[in-house]
Amino acid sequence: MLTNAGITIEQALKLDALKGAKLIAGERGKGNAITQINIMEVPDIGDWVKGGELLLTTAYSIKDDPIAQKELIPKLHEKGLAGLAIKPRRYLKSISEDMIKTAESLGFPLIELPFEASFTDIMNPILAEVLNKQAALLTTLEEVHGQLMNILLAGGELKDISDALAKMVKNPVAIQDNLFNNTVVSLYRENPELREELMVKAQKQQGISSRYYQLHRHQRTEDEVGGKTVTKVIMPIVAGNKTYGYIIVWETNAKLEVVDMRTIETSSAIAALDVMKEVAILEVEKRHKIEFIEDLLSPDQSLQKLAIERGPIFGLEFGKDYVVMVISLDDFEKSFKKTPNNAEFIQQYKNRIQQSIQSTAQKHNQKIIMGDKSDSLTILLAVDPLMDSSDVKNKSIDLGKNIIEVVKKAFPEIEISIGIGRYYSKIEELYKSYQDAKKSITLGKLFNQDKVVHFDDLGIYRLLYYENLKPELRRFYTETLMPLVEYDKAKDTELVKTLQSYFENNGNLKKISKQLFTHYNTILYRIQRIEEICHVNLQDAHQRLNLEIALKIMYIIDKK
Repeated sequence: MLTNAGITIEQALKLDALKGAKLIAGERGKGNAITQINIMEVPDIGDWVKGGELLLTTAYSIKDDPIAQKELIPKLHEKGLAGLAIKPRRYLKSISEDMIKTAESLGFPLIELPFEASFTDIMNPILAEVLNKQAALLTTLEEVHGQLMNILLAGGELKDISDALAKMVKNPVAIQDNLFNNTVVSLYRENPELREELMVKAQKQQGISSRYYQLHRHQRTEDEVGGKTVTKVIMPIVAGNKTYGYIIVWETNAKLEVVDMRTIETSSAIAALDVMKEVAILEVEKRHKIEFIEDLLSPDQSLQKLAIERGPIFGLEFGKDYVVMVISLDDFEKSFKKTPNNAEFIQQYKNRIQQSIQSTAQKHNQKIIMGDKSDSLTILLAVDPLMDSSDVKNKSIDLGKNIIEVVKKAFPEIEISIGIGRYYSKIEELYKSYQDAKKSITLGKLFNQDKVVHFDDLGIYRLLYYENLKPELRRFYTETLMPLVEYDKAKDTELVKTLQSYFENNGNLKKISKQLFTHYNTILYRIQRIEEICHVNLQDAHQRLNLEIALKIMYIIDKK
C-alpha cells in the first residue's frame, strides 16, 4: 500500500542531516522515493536490500574489490533501490569513475557523503520525514475512501466516482466498464470539446497483460490529447481476479504524485464494488426475466397465467400483441474457448450484443423484451393488434435484418441467425410463435437459407419438421430414395446429386449438364439409372413429387 510513500532523493538532500552531501551521478533518478534506509555491511548486500531503500555505506566490505564496486550499482538499480550514499576517505579513498559512469547511465542516484557524516544522524531525520509522509498519506487516503464510499452508498454510479476522482487528482478521468460496455469521462478544467476525444480513446482501451498487472498494478504510457503528448495512467478495475474495466487518467494539468496514484487505486476498488453490485442486480433480473419468458412461452396455461400477471414488471404491455424472434449465437462459446477467463469474456460479449440489439430496436421505434439463454436470445416484439399478419411479418423481418447488420458491424467475429415465428393474436398462443421461431432457426441452418428466416418462408419444410411425423418420414424416405443413396455409396457415383440438379433445373438436361460440368449423354444415362434404381418414371408428376419430397426428407434426417 505505501511502497512508494516517502520522500524523494531531492527532498532528502535538502534536509540538515545531509548538509554537505553531493549528488554526483544519476540526477535523472532524483525523484526516486525513499521509503526505508539500510546500511551496507557485507559484500553480498544485493540479497538483503528491498525496493525503495536508500543504502548508506563506507564501502568497507568492497574497498579492495574493483569488480564488486563496478557491479554494485547495477544490482541495486535492478532491486529498485532509491539510491546509494557512500562516505569515502575512511576505507574507500574515492568513489571510482566506473561507479559514477554506471550510476549516470542508469539514472541511479549516487550520493557522496561528507567525511564527518554520521549514519545515525542521517537515518533518524529521514525516517521521521518518511513516517510523517506515510501518516499524512494514510489520513488522506482514509478521507478519499470515505468520500468514495459515501458516493457508492448514496446510490452513485461510475460517473459520480469519475467526477470525484477528477477533482481529487486535478486531471481528466475516464472509466471504462467492459462488462456493460459503458464509458464515462469527467473533465477537471479542460475544454468541454475534449470530452469526445477522451471518450473515443477510453473506449479503445486494451487490457493490461496479467503479468504486467501482477508486477506493476498500473501502466504508464504516452498519449496524444488535444494535440499534445501527455502521460496516461491506466489502472485496471479488478474483482475476484477478474478485470471488469479500467480507470484512465491523463496528466494534462498536473503530474500525478504518490497520493494521486493511491487515490486512483482506491477509486479502482470502489468502482469494482459498483460493477459487482450491478452484476448481482443483473444476474437476479436476468434469472427472473428468463423464468418469466419461459413461463409465458410455455404451452402450460397455468404457467402462462402467472407470467401474464407479472408481465408488466418486465415490460409486457396490455393492449399489445407479440411475435417471437429467436437469435442463435452460432458456435458462440466455441469461438472463445481458448480465451483467458472464458466465462467472463463470453458474458461480456453477450451483454454488449444485447445492448446493441436493444439500441437497434429503440432506434427503429420497436419495443422488445429480451431474455438470455446459453446459446440464444429470445425476443418478444410488440406489435399493434390492428396490424395484419403480413405487416407484422415485414416488421419483424426488417428488425431482424437491422439486428444482423448492426451486430455484424460491431462484432465481425460473431455469427448470428434469427428465426421468426408466426403472428398469433392471442397471447395464450404465443408459445406457438416461439416453437415456429425455433424451427425457423434449425431449418434455416439445415438448408443454408438467409440469416433471417420467417416460419412462413419455410415452404414444405414446415410440414415435414414435426417429431410425431419422424417415423413415417423415415419410412417414406426408405421406400423412395434410400436405394439411390446406397447405390451412390457402393458404386461411388453421383446420382443423388444429379437428381437434386434435375429438380433445381426443372428437368432441363442441358442446364443440368452445364451445372454439373458433365456431358449431356452422361446426364441422360444417369437419369435413366435413377428411374431404374428407384422404380419411377420422372415424366409422372406424382412419382416426381414423391422423389423431390424424399430429397428434402433426406436432408432433415441426415442433419437433425
